[in-house]
Amino acid sequence: MRLDKLREIAQRKNLPCVLVAGEPNVYYYSGFNGAGYLLYCDGRTTLIVSVLEMNRATSAGLPDVDVVVADPGGILQGWNSGEVKVYPKRVSEFVAEQVGNRALGLDLGWANRAIENALREKGVKLEDVSELVRDQRAVKDHDELERITKAGEITAKALRRALSEVTPSVTERELAGIIDYFMKKYGAEDYAFPTIVASGPNSAFPHHVPKDERLRPPYLLVDWGAKYGGFCFDSTRTFGLSDSPEFKKYYEAVLEAQTEAIAAVKEGVKASELDSIARKVLSKYGLDKAFHHSLGHGVGIEIHEYPTIGPGSNDVLKEGMVITIEPGIYIRNKFGIRIEDTIIVRKDRAEVLETLDKEYTHI
Repeated sequence: MRLDKLREIAQRKNLPCVLVAGEPNVYYYSGFNGAGYLLYCDGRTTLIVSVLEMNRATSAGLPDVDVVVADPGGILQGWNSGEVKVYPKRVSEFVAEQVGNRALGLDLGWANRAIENALREKGVKLEDVSELVRDQRAVKDHDELERITKAGEITAKALRRALSEVTPSVTERELAGIIDYFMKKYGAEDYAFPTIVASGPNSAFPHHVPKDERLRPPYLLVDWGAKYGGFCFDSTRTFGLSDSPEFKKYYEAVLEAQTEAIAAVKEGVKASELDSIARKVLSKYGLDKAFHHSLGHGVGIEIHEYPTIGPGSNDVLKEGMVITIEPGIYIRNKFGIRIEDTIIVRKDRAEVLETLDKEYTHI
């Protein structure tokens, strides 16, 4: 649990109370994996959930966290338990009672408009703390890094095993399912996002949905990642489906762009500079216009987090951030190539959590 970080936000903003919304944020601070709100007020932390989440909340074993069930519909009327407090009104009313006429820090990036408006109507003074929440989550501690590293190990092991199942008759959708199966088999609690398997012209679509089509040359692109201990991993590899010197040159241009961008990763570097480095490499080969997305993104509890590694980003790397570097080129009706690694930002270097070798191979 990271309840001390909520206290840090309250102290930094000189606020008596802070309310956190959104499942990823609630999980980050409390360890509760479910829907609810987390209220830090006057030194006490309360998890507020609906009746539907009551059993999960009371079974989570959260030390130093009180559990309140908001029950405006009266479903639990007459029910009594020493484990939780049943509050017969809405979440906004409970929060307003606790805060009174004081100020409340609220993560407006996650709180829905209904609770924001309800709190304002009750006279609660709101102060946005979304940037502080975002910044805290962006820099990972030792435990978070260990979980992400373990997720990477599972990610690598699953694809190596899945590739041994590739036959001339396997389809994109079947291969995606095989990869997902082995991620679960090797310890993933889930996949971090729907696995992408794209071959032939389908690889030109960065977010292709696998089809019931057999794998077609020239390339097989696989974008996959495991989720372990609540934290995600993200990796992409592109394989040749034919031994072609021409296609190998395209691949090696993308790999060069990724290699040079990774070499520049360290604390204090602007994210946009990394994106620029990759695009300059691709421009040497006349491929920069075929690079259709940002170079990367943060990774953590969510697959896409702060910072953004893109041309318009003002974000600056900090030690302990976990990011992806994933240049790609996409030529419609022909092919796409993407190479992606998840990376820990260290003070003076990048620590690459590689999954599979990146030397060009055909299968």
